[in-house]
Amino acid sequence: MISYGLLFLSAFLAATLLPFYSEVVLVTLLLEGKPVFGLWLAATVGNTLGAAVNWAMGRYLLHFQDRRWFPFKVDKLHRAQAWFQRYGSWSLLLAWLPVGGDALTFIAGIMRVRLWVLLLLSGIGKGLRYAVVIWLTGATSNAVGPQTGAPEAAPLVPGAAAAVILLPVTVGSSGWQHWVAEQNRAEALCFI
Repeated sequence: MISYGLLFLSAFLAATLLPFYSEVVLVTLLLEGKPVFGLWLAATVGNTLGAAVNWAMGRYLLHFQDRRWFPFKVDKLHRAQAWFQRYGSWSLLLAWLPVGGDALTFIAGIMRVRLWVLLLLSGIGKGLRYAVVIWLTGATSNAVGPQTGAPEAAPLVPGAAAAVILLPVTVGSSGWQHWVAEQNRAEALCFI
């Protein structure tokens, strides 16, 4: 039960404006053989509720936008609002993105998107992201929990563990291009 709480908390923190990565905790717990569905549910619910915190901050703290501690500069805030107006609430399906996902949920609060729409769309996107992480780890054979005589979780896809850990940290940076350049093509393509 502590494992699920730890995963929930890490997923919750990862969805707020704080720099935190729940994928590391998820993969670790998967490799320990914890039941996949429970881990997926804890991560998805925690991450979605963390997005709701960003939404609330955007909805109720906008009058502090001229303060130094405010998370976004006014010009960037206006550009993000224009982008959100152009693509609408459906962009919340991308709230799982490591770069820009938190801003989407924050802007959704500013734009007065209904909470249930935020929870539904970001929950779908975040749930799919965690399902992909689980699939990449090869732990789907442990979907409902350990079973007597059942085969162990499949070994990691080559490069998948590194991708799960490095992808959120390095997306869009020169580190990402450098890492891919150093890997052979087959290993780099196994998780893209």
